[in-house]
Amino acid sequence: MSFINNVFARWSMLVLLNVIMSILFASDMMSTVPAFMGVMFGIVVFILVYALIDIQLFKKGKETLRRALQGGAIITALSQFYPVFALLAGAMAIDAAAILTGFDIGNITQRNFFSLFMVTVIEGLLLSVIVFIITFLIWFLMVAKRSLEGNDE
Repeated sequence: MSFINNVFARWSMLVLLNVIMSILFASDMMSTVPAFMGVMFGIVVFILVYALIDIQLFKKGKETLRRALQGGAIITALSQFYPVFALLAGAMAIDAAAILTGFDIGNITQRNFFSLFMVTVIEGLLLSVIVFIITFLIWFLMVAKRSLEGNDE
């Protein structure tokens, strides 16, 4: 498998692991095909974004940051065993989508492609903030450890 295929496969797995709780809690919102497709398309957006970030980090030789980003995604996925982040991000995303689009979660006729795509993208952005905070902490610890060992990158 080529490098690009590996990157997209890795980020497909990591993003899907990060949305398990969200999909479980929002399964009733995806009762129509367009609503389901809105969620799936939103997920694909994040797979593409993270894969492209990973590829750019590889091209720039930022291996430590690449590993930290993957670690941040893994730790965020594991946080779903205590799903506070996922639940808060989901609730905030629904509220934000309602403000931005007039989406009414209680109205099944408004559960369409666009409204569920917006909820998914907003929730993904909120969870990405957590991923990036954890990534920074991992990267900082990796660089500090390397510096103490005298192997600056």
